Amino acid sequence: MDAIGLEKAKKIFADEAKDMGLELISVKAKQSKDGEILEVFVDKDYSIDIKTIEEYTDRVSPKLDEIVELKDPYFLDISSGGSEREIPYEDVKKLLGHYLEVKVRKSGETLLAKAEEVDEENKLHLLYFIKGRKKKVVLSSDEIESIHMGYKA
Repeated sequence: MDAIGLEKAKKIFADEAKDMGLELISVKAKQSKDGEILEVFVDKDYSIDIKTIEEYTDRVSPKLDEIVELKDPYFLDISSGGSEREIPYEDVKKLLGHYLEVKVRKSGETLLAKAEEVDEENKLHLLYFIKGRKKKVVLSSDEIESIHMGYKA
């Protein structure tokens, strides 16, 4: 994909995301066996829905068609940021009440826990269960190695 065309496309993606109140996570051009793919990840407070992605796609598609440098055929793949991506500590306040996978730096243990609160000292309060017993833990950002979305079955 032409570098100038890709930069123009990135600006369109960023402008439309901002206009819709979305977070543009990444834009990548990749080659596949079926041709070139323009892969775009967007999100909205970790809970974007398909209707919003469709609206975003409908807004960016006609503008991409106007970029003359994007003359070669490509597939446009727009999707959510994905639950696998790492969550910055400062975003956990957006996820209170949700299950998170929190990897504890010191022990290396990964907890599947419900985020209950972030207190006035900016410490994360988590609730989890071990053998049916309720456990609570309070962790500061420097005690956490990584945070991802967690799902309780």
